Amino acid sequence: ADFVMIPSRFEPCGLIQLHAMRYGTVPIVASTGGLVDTVKEGFTGFQMGAFNVDCDAIDPADVGALATTVKIAHATYDTPALKEMIQNCMDQDLSWK
Repeated sequence: ADFVMIPSRFEPCGLIQLHAMRYGTVPIVASTGGLVDTVKEGFTGFQMGAFNVDCDAIDPADVGALATTVKIAHATYDTPALKEMIQNCMDQDLSWK
């Protein structure tokens, strides 16, 4: 996969983005919890902003943010910028050291 989308409303410290980045898949994430700490906008992935956690249904603003971020990511497809981002993802040392 070229991208992985993680539109979590709440994510204390997900591992999905770490596994994806290790193998060269660029994450598109909601700006929440551990996703903010591990995915740096434009360097190792894309952030959609924080989603509304106070509603039972999907907030239309969240859908708009998701769509906008996917369009931005799609615009980088097959460009030197995306290749650099993929390399940045794989080069990270996310060990406990």
